[in-house]
Amino acid sequence: MPAPVFVCSIEPDTPALQKSLDAALVVMQREDPSFSIATDAESGQTLISGMGELHLEIIRDRIKNHFGIPVTFGRVRISYRVTVNKATQITLRREYEIAGNKQWAEITLAIEPTERGEASAYREELGSSKGAGHSKLSRCIEEGIRNAWQGGVYYGFPLTDIVVTLKGWQSSPEISETAVRACAADAVRRIAKEADPLLLEPIMHVTISVDEATTKAVIADITTHRRGIVKGLRVDNHHRILDAEVPLREMVGYSTVFRSLTRGSGSFDMNYLRYGDLTASEQTKLLNELRGF
Repeated sequence: MPAPVFVCSIEPDTPALQKSLDAALVVMQREDPSFSIATDAESGQTLISGMGELHLEIIRDRIKNHFGIPVTFGRVRISYRVTVNKATQITLRREYEIAGNKQWAEITLAIEPTERGEASAYREELGSSKGAGHSKLSRCIEEGIRNAWQGGVYYGFPLTDIVVTLKGWQSSPEISETAVRACAADAVRRIAKEADPLLLEPIMHVTISVDEATTKAVIADITTHRRGIVKGLRVDNHHRILDAEVPLREMVGYSTVFRSLTRGSGSFDMNYLRYGDLTASEQTKLLNELRGF
């Protein structure tokens, strides 16, 4: 199943409709596996991801018209991912006061990168940890870890291509499940930032059909202005067919430029291929945009 490459926040117009919205989203995801749901680990907002802006608009219209739930969408943006460059281990302790009771939890996590495109994984290597026999709270820790990496730990983007290992944990006797999940999520956010995070961007496979007269101009635009790589060129009757790999970020607004380059005589389509590393300069540029610089 292709990865959803566009994301936006969604919220009901009134808090009373949140449960109805959550139920509607679950039904729609069951019917359309290319659509995903997550919760932003920092803001708590519900995030939905799809294959394109039109895909998300269809989802929004169905929620409003079929389920009858008035909703507000946030700005649609490209769904970047985050991985890490180095193996790291941390121990994090958090203290909480719930209903007047002081509680604490301490979690030791390790994180390491995997090969690009591999599914992220969770492991336990508890050994003689005091928490080894507490299966219920261990499950809460796993839930907190998974929710954090899926909901976004670095500028709101989810983690991918990583292995997170629970090395050990301990807590006060009457620790609540909520506190355990919160401590686990905090540990994931901390360790991701200490493990040299790297942003990944969606790379698209672009197939372009043009006539011979405009081929050079189209290739120059793809390779010079869009960080693209032409992987193949073949002849089909009177047309040239280009196969290229181009970052999705660089394809935003391409239709207008393409029509100008080909004088309206060409066509193109694109499909998700994989996530690829952002260069240092492109990562700096993107982070500056996210910070509003």
